Amino acid sequence: MGNSPAAAAGFPGGRFPYRERFTRWWSDERAGPLLQLEGTRPGPPPVHPGWAGTDPWWFTMRWLDATRDDPQADPAPLLAVLDAHLASRMYFGDAVPQVWLNLGPGVLAAYLTGHLDFRTGTSWFELPAPLGWEAIARLRLRHDAPWWLRTRRLADRLARHAAGRYEVGTTDLGGVLDVLASLRTTDRLLEDCLEAPDRILQASRHLLGPWHACYNELDGLLGARGQHGRAAWMGLWSARRWYPLQCDFCAMLSPAMTARLVVPVLRDQCRRLDDPVYHWDGPGQVPHLDLLLAIPELKAIQWVPGASAPQSGDPRWFPLYRKILAAGKRLILNNGVTPRDVPVLLKECGGRGLLLATEVADAREADALLALAR
Repeated sequence: MGNSPAAAAGFPGGRFPYRERFTRWWSDERAGPLLQLEGTRPGPPPVHPGWAGTDPWWFTMRWLDATRDDPQADPAPLLAVLDAHLASRMYFGDAVPQVWLNLGPGVLAAYLTGHLDFRTGTSWFELPAPLGWEAIARLRLRHDAPWWLRTRRLADRLARHAAGRYEVGTTDLGGVLDVLASLRTTDRLLEDCLEAPDRILQASRHLLGPWHACYNELDGLLGARGQHGRAAWMGLWSARRWYPLQCDFCAMLSPAMTARLVVPVLRDQCRRLDDPVYHWDGPGQVPHLDLLLAIPELKAIQWVPGASAPQSGDPRWFPLYRKILAAGKRLILNNGVTPRDVPVLLKECGGRGLLLATEVADAREADALLALAR
């Protein structure tokens, strides 16, 4: 696993020991395992004046929402809060210290329509009424669109502030069909699956244009401001172009519909990236596994069991894990894994192509888990 875990802990101060190991893991399906271990430093929590009760996941969106009427607002208060949060954390093994430019999953819809409602601790993009197919076909990414303009400005400031100290994760553009559900509304899009499947596929292919335009521009901006490699909400890192792709909507679709409406667009996205990952979310998507494994360009699958389902260390998922690894895909288990699960998962899955992430209490617990991985 490279450097000693104690030496890799904490704020990296210009040291990024995980980068070499991630590069090897992406390039060789037999490499691994990667073990991402984080913890909270002992002592009182960092003071965030006025930010009490806010999930760190939503720091950036809360600031953007609070400054809606002042798009030129100085983000210095936000940067101070992010720095304090990062300094309160410990990082071991292959954990990636990062801040994430989070505006909510599927923010591409807001870039195209301007509609973003931040409430109840999350962002909502679904329009009040369905947008017509012709209107969707006319949607273009405008560089003066308010939310897109603010995203680029904040990405620029975050990247310059973080350069050489930690990673900046690009925003969550969302799954193409999930974005379309925001434009058509979820209920109407479910009807469309039966009544207008060709329209769905046509609109999805159209949305690929602004999706990749956003990705390419943010990728270039972050790289120009000192970010060496790429990060995103999933907590991974790659020197090459990677991104978490997803389609939460397909949990409501049959495999036949998923094959027709989702897979062609998903494969197109995979071909435009170097290290694409699929966010495989919940039991409703289990029937689609064979469709995912049949996409040769897809590098990795992240399994998220869902809040009401048995968590990632439950033996009922082990056959699925082994099937993914046997197909030559990398397996990412960074949701619902406890330290007690790590030895079992290493034994059941082996190390090749595997990434595990969990929260640890201290450096001693991290050392013991990393020794197992070695």
